[in-house]
Amino acid sequence: MTGGPGPQQLTWAPTDGRWAVVVMNTDGGRPVVADLSAGVTAPGLHRVWIGLFVGAGIAVVAGAALVAFGASSRSHLATGRSPS
Repeated sequence: MTGGPGPQQLTWAPTDGRWAVVVMNTDGGRPVVADLSAGVTAPGLHRVWIGLFVGAGIAVVAGAALVAFGASSRSHLATGRSPS
């Protein structure tokens, strides 16, 4: 829990369950002005990012090969010659 005027920082180790953040004046009066931001760390996210990057690279190469193969087959059909 933090309190007082000026910038505040809360470092918190979450547990399972539901969470809520309450921002209010200590006397319950209005107005309440707050500029909030949050940040998290996700150590396993690096592996997910690498997997998605590699998968996208494979998809691009496979897509390029399919387009090249399709264009090559179509040009042979248009000329009436068999591919050699």
